[in-house]
Amino acid sequence: MYREARSYRRVMKSGTALIVDDSPDAREFFSLVVADAGYRVVCAESVQEALGILRARMPIDVAIIDYCLEDGTGTGLVHQAVTEGYLDPRSTPTFICTVYRYVELPPDVAMLQKPVEPSALLHAIQLATPKVGSVPSSA
Repeated sequence: MYREARSYRRVMKSGTALIVDDSPDAREFFSLVVADAGYRVVCAESVQEALGILRARMPIDVAIIDYCLEDGTGTGLVHQAVTEGYLDPRSTPTFICTVYRYVELPPDVAMLQKPVEPSALLHAIQLATPKVGSVPSSA
């Protein structure tokens, strides 16, 4: 178990994390970190596989998506899932992970720079997760 995950397990809400990455090593890393923090993990290695999971209406509480996938981009996946009504990054913390310094992100999606430290990943999820009973601020 990642040491960082132990401290986050007590403060993070449990739920399901969708990990989308075409690298088996990256999927395993992200899966271990979020599972150790208390999330159930569902993995996909392509845009189409991830869309299949979302179209099956599996409830997703956090999405961690690689930018560059074999059959498209993570941002394309997010745009398609939002358009179809299967993902709402305003209420579901959604992250694009990339080695690139800059990518244009869909609204309400955060970027995580690879390589991602476990504590940075967990901290980003914690900050982005809506608090139970919180009222969204009006702009």
